[in-house]
Amino acid sequence: MSGGHVQYGWQQLYDRYQANYFAPGKSRDSLSFDELACARADTGSAVCDRALQASRAATAVVASGPFTLVLQRQGDRWRILHDHTSPDPK
Repeated sequence: MSGGHVQYGWQQLYDRYQANYFAPGKSRDSLSFDELACARADTGSAVCDRALQASRAATAVVASGPFTLVLQRQGDRWRILHDHTSPDPK
């Protein structure tokens, strides 16, 4: 979920990221967050939350807000099953 829109499936998310962030001529933002807080639900899943900040040219903040991730362990990797990001109030 982002910007009031729900997307399902990795291909739709991949296509959106390609068009919005990696297309020729698009500038890339720098994403940062500190002290990601995670709690394991069991040995194969976890929930993480924190606030993010996206900056352009290392000085101008273009987006910020809290997020929650639901992760699942698959083999030796953690995969994001659900991402809910909310914008900070303007």
